[in-house]
Amino acid sequence: MIYILKRQLLKNLSNDLRLRQRQWAIIERQRIGWYRKFGIDFKKFLDREARELEDVYLNGGKLGIASYFDNEQILLAELLRSLYNAINEHFGRQAYDNLLGKGYGFYGYKDFNPFSFDTMFSAMWSAKRATLITATSIVRANSIITAGIGENLSTYNISRNLRQFYSEDVNYRAMRMARTEVVMSSNSASHYAVGQTGYTNTKKIWCSAADDRVRDSHLNMEGETVGLNELFSNGLEYPGDPNGDPMETVMCRCCPAYEMA
Repeated sequence: MIYILKRQLLKNLSNDLRLRQRQWAIIERQRIGWYRKFGIDFKKFLDREARELEDVYLNGGKLGIASYFDNEQILLAELLRSLYNAINEHFGRQAYDNLLGKGYGFYGYKDFNPFSFDTMFSAMWSAKRATLITATSIVRANSIITAGIGENLSTYNISRNLRQFYSEDVNYRAMRMARTEVVMSSNSASHYAVGQTGYTNTKKIWCSAADDRVRDSHLNMEGETVGLNELFSNGLEYPGDPNGDPMETVMCRCCPAYEMA
């Protein structure tokens, strides 16, 4: 149990929009650097993919494409796992320290353990997310190939179309992936870290940017408060919860905040 309070908790977060907006702004400022870093990493990944697809189809046809994406899925999972664990070192440790590690005497206190997140989250979700992202790439590639065959294009022209199509979309896809994965993993890290403290008498609060870019459903949830182990009204454990509907999570910018009850 907590027995010494060395600094005053931020009170009434669930009742004060200005405090929630400040909380969101603090988190978002930190996430911007991660958007840039992993946006660059994803862009390099997709640029290489666009270049290689041309030769893969030219030399191996559709079977070559299928084999190529099997390997790409493995490489993407490795990239995502490194992203998630790096994010956890930052946001997980911050959430843990904010709740217990800095400012509170805690009986039986233990230091933040970043490795548990890899076991509980990163290893599993990096594979699952890589599968989903690669499946989208396969569908996109097959649609170009099918359209080319239907137009009686040569193998050479179809391969060029593959590269052109992928190249034109690289910047947007990289940005979309970076924002979605960084928000998902940073919010997941915070959630798991707060759970790691062992202090379950905690409330979690939905915080949005409260601007005109926020989904209507998330704007309506602004300030919604539930127990640590409860779900929000949209069925998510926290904003960006990978178990949720993509309509609720892709490009979401919301974050959770935590208060001791």
